[in-house]
Amino acid sequence: MGGRLAGGRLAGGRARRAAEGVGGAPAPLEGAAPDGPLLRVVFLGAARERAGRAERLLPASAAPTLGALRDLLCAEHPPLVALAPSLRWAVNGAFEPHAARPLAPSDTVTLVPPFSEG
Repeated sequence: MGGRLAGGRLAGGRARRAAEGVGGAPAPLEGAAPDGPLLRVVFLGAARERAGRAERLLPASAAPTLGALRDLLCAEHPPLVALAPSLRWAVNGAFEPHAARPLAPSDTVTLVPPFSEG
């Protein structure tokens, strides 16, 4: 099933579709240089609903760490604030719990909200 961990990485259909950009082109940050290094942010489930989008491209300099990215996204999308404590963050497919984790140009960060399967 999609969204389960496999060896510390996201696996399954949802993660694969998110990595392939299925669901529309991501919206770039206003004024972003198209040829500069970009971070790709993928919103899944409730995070997508609260952000009002599936993906976002940001200049790599806009968020040097995972914590800075979290703060930026919560400021841009206030409905994410209530969900932020329960979000899991994956960087290039691996869950990352540390806000101080540096982000590199061309990283893909996925916001994974809690979900249940029944």
